[in-house]
Amino acid sequence: MHNEWPTKEFDLKSAEEIVERHLDLNDGAPLGVFEMVLDSNDEQVDVRLADWVIELIDYFHHEYGLERGDYVAKMIVNRILISGETLH
Repeated sequence: MHNEWPTKEFDLKSAEEIVERHLDLNDGAPLGVFEMVLDSNDEQVDVRLADWVIELIDYFHHEYGLERGDYVAKMIVNRILISGETLH
């Protein structure tokens, strides 16, 4: 597995920095994976990825390109969601 993800330690550290920055912006409150957004008329709720998840994906796309960046972002999000591991 480590051979498939040789940058694992660096990537986890980068993800931790992104999550910690968003925790600070959220005054330490827990971060969700999704956010609900009301439209301008308060009639419809849209669900979107949370800003920290979008930043994480964008960071790894920029760092490694779309295909590899997508793989790394998924590995990190899976690690957080499935194993219950916290990065901060």
